[in-house]
Amino acid sequence: MTASVAYNRPFTKGSWASTLVWGRYSEAHSDSNSYLLESTVNFLRKDHLYTRLELIDKNSLLLDNIFGRRGLARPPVLMKDDRNFNLPPEFDRWFRVGAFTFGGVRDFVDTQMLRVGLGSDVTFYHKPGALDQIYGKRPTSFHVFLRFRPGDLH
Repeated sequence: MTASVAYNRPFTKGSWASTLVWGRYSEAHSDSNSYLLESTVNFLRKDHLYTRLELIDKNSLLLDNIFGRRGLARPPVLMKDDRNFNLPPEFDRWFRVGAFTFGGVRDFVDTQMLRVGLGSDVTFYHKPGALDQIYGKRPTSFHVFLRFRPGDLH
C-alpha cells in the first residue's frame, strides 16, 4: 500500500519538484513502513540541487551484508521438509534505518538534443547502535557521476 503527494513549481529558468511518499508492506508475520521525501531545485537552467530523505523498517540486518562484513547471526540451514520452522528471534528483529542524500549537478553541455552534467552527492546513514559492529558508527557514502539526458526539444 502506498500514498504519495507531488508538487511542482516552475519559475524563470528553472523549477522546483518534490514528492512525499509513504509505503506499507504487509507480510504474514509483520508489517513494515517506509517514508521518502525527494526534492530537486533546478535554477539558472543548468544547475540542480537535490535531496532524498528515506526512512524504512528493515529486518535481517544482523546477517552477513553485501559489503562483505560478517553479521552477528548465522542463518540456520533449512531442509526441504522444514515448512514450519521459525527463524531465531535475531532474524526477525526490526530496525528503523535512514539514508539522507544531498547532491548537485551542473550541466556543461546543453543542446537541443543532449544535456550532459557532472554531479556528486553524499549520503549519511542513520541506524540504531545495535548495528554499529556490522555497519560502523557513522556510515557514509558518496559518488561523483556524469549524467546524460535528452535535450530540451522546445
